[in-house]
Amino acid sequence: MGANSYSIAFADFKRAYLRYDLAQAIVNIYPEATWSQPPTLKEDDQADNETPFESSWNGLVERLNIFRHLAQADILANLGSYAVIVIGLRNQPFLGTEASPVRTPEDVLWLQAYSQEVMTIETFGTDASLPTYRRPTMYRLHTGGVTESVEREPPRMGTLVHASRVIHVPGALRLDEDIYGLPVLEAVYNQLVSLLQVVWGGAWMFWKGGQPRVALEVQEG
Repeated sequence: MGANSYSIAFADFKRAYLRYDLAQAIVNIYPEATWSQPPTLKEDDQADNETPFESSWNGLVERLNIFRHLAQADILANLGSYAVIVIGLRNQPFLGTEASPVRTPEDVLWLQAYSQEVMTIETFGTDASLPTYRRPTMYRLHTGGVTESVEREPPRMGTLVHASRVIHVPGALRLDEDIYGLPVLEAVYNQLVSLLQVVWGGAWMFWKGGQPRVALEVQEG
């Protein structure tokens, strides 16, 4: 957490999250509270009757562990500016192509949440007559194990992922746009650094001043 307070990057927030329990609590508190009681879906008011749609949804939730992925994406989005959930589809192996409609819930094979460190926005829509205007149209899923070190930037190689295969999750704190949120640690980062300096300073002072000493006294005569 020794970065310049005027140039804080995702790597600094990640380092603080991994090494400082208070930073973890700040990032996790709202997602953990939100998803501690997952929502239930009801198509009608008949509580004793499970409709086909409700049955399909409940099966999908259990098979893919949907709420775990949503909670993970929520945490990752708060840590940075956004996170994503990539959707794997049956018989559609090329992530860079636009997704085709699926026929059944079983055609949704997997979900995976990624942070902005691993999944960067490649292109935005430029046609103001389309709903995709100023929205991500293509992402890049980076490869090379960027989690091995928070110091280095993700490599520019990777796999293109079409936006139709992605659920974009901006951070909870937003100002004038809904693509990027504000990292929740940004506003308190300097205070976190100050607290760590006090804690570390106290331990250092004890180590320097708490060494055993021998006192010699001379008896009279």
